[in-house]
Order: sequence, then C-alpha cells, then structure tokens
Amino acid sequence: MKRHLIICTALLLVLLTACSRQPGKTAAQDLTVIDLETALKNPQGEMKLSDLYTSVRYVPLETNDSCLVGDYPSVREAGDRLLILSSAPTNPWLSFDRQTGQFIATVGHTGQDPEACTGYAGYHANDGLLYFSREPDGLQKYDTEGGYHGLIKLPTTFPMPAQWAFADSLIVGCQSNRWPTVSECALLSFTPDGQLKDSISDSYAVAGYDSIKAPNGRISLKQLAGNVQMALTTFGGEVAWNTINGGSVYAYGNEVKYYGDFSDTVYVLKDGRLQPSIAFHTGSYHFPAEGRTRTTGYRDKVVITQVTETPQSIRFYCSRAIYSEKPENYYGIYNRNTGRLRLLTIGNEIEDDLAGFLPYKGNLIGAYEAVAWLEEHPEAKDNPALAPLLQLKEEDNPVVVVGQQD
Repeated sequence: MKRHLIICTALLLVLLTACSRQPGKTAAQDLTVIDLETALKNPQGEMKLSDLYTSVRYVPLETNDSCLVGDYPSVREAGDRLLILSSAPTNPWLSFDRQTGQFIATVGHTGQDPEACTGYAGYHANDGLLYFSREPDGLQKYDTEGGYHGLIKLPTTFPMPAQWAFADSLIVGCQSNRWPTVSECALLSFTPDGQLKDSISDSYAVAGYDSIKAPNGRISLKQLAGNVQMALTTFGGEVAWNTINGGSVYAYGNEVKYYGDFSDTVYVLKDGRLQPSIAFHTGSYHFPAEGRTRTTGYRDKVVITQVTETPQSIRFYCSRAIYSEKPENYYGIYNRNTGRLRLLTIGNEIEDDLAGFLPYKGNLIGAYEAVAWLEEHPEAKDNPALAPLLQLKEEDNPVVVVGQQD
C-alpha cells in the first residue's frame, strides 16, 4: 500500500526553533537538526584523521593468483571480513580477514548459471550473509566463506531497485530508476523470503519533474562529493533534467534510513511510513524543487549527496553550485554528543595524525603508494602502527584503512 510523505513547512519551522534537551535534538520524534547553513558560511580548510577515528589500522591484503584485486576496487566491511569489489564485471568478489588481510574466499560469480550474480546488494548483519542482485528479479545469498545459500525471488521486474538495505527482518530496495514514469514509489520492502510487504512513496522525490519530456539533447556526467555522479540532460536553453542517485537507502542498526535527491531530510522507515530523522537546515542555501529542471539561479544552493551514521556521529557529503563548471564539494561530521558540526572543503589533505602515515584519501591505498612513501621515510620501520606494511611490494594488492571510533 502506498503512503504519501507530506512535509508541512510550518511544522519544520517549529522543529527548527524548538528548545531541545540535547544538542541538535528537537522535542518531536527526536529529530536531529544540523545547522548546515551556518557551517557553509565558514567551512574549515583543515581536518585530521583523528576527527574521523580514534584509532586506525593498516591491513595489507594477501596477494596470490587466486585473489588479485581488479581495477578501481572498493571495499565493504562485512562483520569480521573485508569484501573487495572490482568495477570490472567479470572480476569476482573477494573476501579477506578483517584483522590480518588473509584471503578467505571468492564470493559469487557472474554468468547465467543458477548461482550467478549481476551485482553487489549488501550485507545483512542479522543473518551474516552477503546479498547479490540477480537480474531481473532475484537476490542471491552467499556467506563470507563463499558458500551459496539460495536465491530469493522478488515480485518485481527490471529495472530492479538499484540500492538495498537489510535491517531486522526487512529487505528494503530503493527505486532509483523512476524516469520516465515519474513514479512516487521510493522504497519497496520485502519479507526475508521475498514477499512484497509494502511500497512507500515520496511525493517530494518527483517534485519539479512534471514538465519533462523524453530526452533528445546531450547527456553529461558531473562528479559531486562522495563519489556521486550527477547526470544532466540538456534540452536546450536553460532547461535540463538532472538526477543524482534517484534516492538513497541505508541501514543503521535495526533501522532503515532513506533520503531523496535534492532533499534536506533523512527519514527513518517505521511501520511502513517514512518519519523525519535528520534535518539539514540549509536556509538560504536550500535547493528548491524547480531547480531540478532549470539551471539558472541556483549557483549557491546545496544538495546532500551521501549520508552515513555511527552511534557517535552523522557524516555526510554535500555539493554546492552543482551546475557550475567546478562544483564546491564538502565533507561534514556532526558530533551527536556535543552538537558540533565540522565542515571540510574537499580537496585539502586529511593529515594522518594517528599513525603518521600518508594523508588519508579513502579506505584503500595502492601498494605502490605505500612502498614509495616507506622508502622516503626510513624511520617508519620503528613505527609499530606501520609494521604490517614493511614487507609490501609494489605489485601487491591494496592496503585497507580500517578505522575505529570509540
């Protein structure tokens, strides 16, 4: 059953001005309000690794002919395992030990056989299984040792939800491909055996798209903060159709969170409804719905491109002036305990003040980069935090940066 999400402007103004018992919290539904407008007026130019983590480990991945990491890899943490994904569709997914970097198993494979997969969907902490999409209507289940646990058939057709979240007893897919139907359906929730439980709508997700016709102009991609790409289709003059992800969904503990493109609010899924959970107060930088299809007049407006949560903090990426030749990209960390927000202009290096290693640029470091740095810093051999890296060779698999936040 579809349920429409209605955000009342008057209610939001009350929430933003309400007195709170905790920093950033309102009395209604424990909504966390983050004052992004103030931070954007004076973003910080420096950030240290200690702003992100309380400790950090560098884990070199085992290298042999069975586990060579492909091009442009990414890493996902799955319990006590690290799952390495390659951008090459023919490369397998590789599982490594989170502590030692030892190769564990190849997980899943592409192809047409009954156990084949077409992409990574996510990790379900409750059952300890990895889920992979199997187009047009299935999810394949594997454990982190490479064992196959069966196929879930879903009552949906291609295109499948592009993003997935697994929390408690729910499987939730985000319907990122809404065009050209301009559907308000944002999320589909399923039971563990694949039965459709509910469909959840977000009316704001399609606001501003009503006049869009079939694209007949040029299409270009633009990089925004958080490795998110915006697709821009030009129809002529100042009219364009723009999209980022089509919405995003993620699990936080036993909850499912959702935020739509160009939205300032993160919602939590409860009892089949989307309820406000985090509100980014953007004020004068608010990106209005009509800005999705017209590029003029929105140079200083900001969009949230990625959000993650930990018990201690809310972390997010945002971009301003998205239609300009070079958008302004930022990374924010909101401390739940103190209510403090730090906003860093992306492009500046993040100093590793925890282990004294290379500047932090992400959770994967090429072995050749680490080897070159170690050669330039022979004193590093006496640094216990870098001891696991001393036997690295340039041709080895990457090093994973594993951060801990107490």
